[in-house]
Amino acid sequence: MSSFSDDLSQGFDAYVKKLRSGFFGSADLAGFITSQSGIDVRISRFQSRNSESVRVASGNGNPIDGTIRDDIRINFLGIYYLRRSPVRDKRDVFCLKLE
Repeated sequence: MSSFSDDLSQGFDAYVKKLRSGFFGSADLAGFITSQSGIDVRISRFQSRNSESVRVASGNGNPIDGTIRDDIRINFLGIYYLRRSPVRDKRDVFCLKLE
């Protein structure tokens, strides 16, 4: 987790806390090309959003109303190499996944 300054107002701390929660999903598809070598494909997504009305003081002291808004989306696509080696009369298999 990332950290934020201790100087943040209490209201902004709640805003950031809500951004840290969100949706996460992941899917894997793996298959062996040969009896010992294979490929794994992983797709992942994290998504979070939040918005809040704020009031700030301008340079001359007059209040300005506005909205802060964040929409965070992180997509990941990864390809991995798989290796398996039979052990104990080929009844058991040792698998290795290189990421």
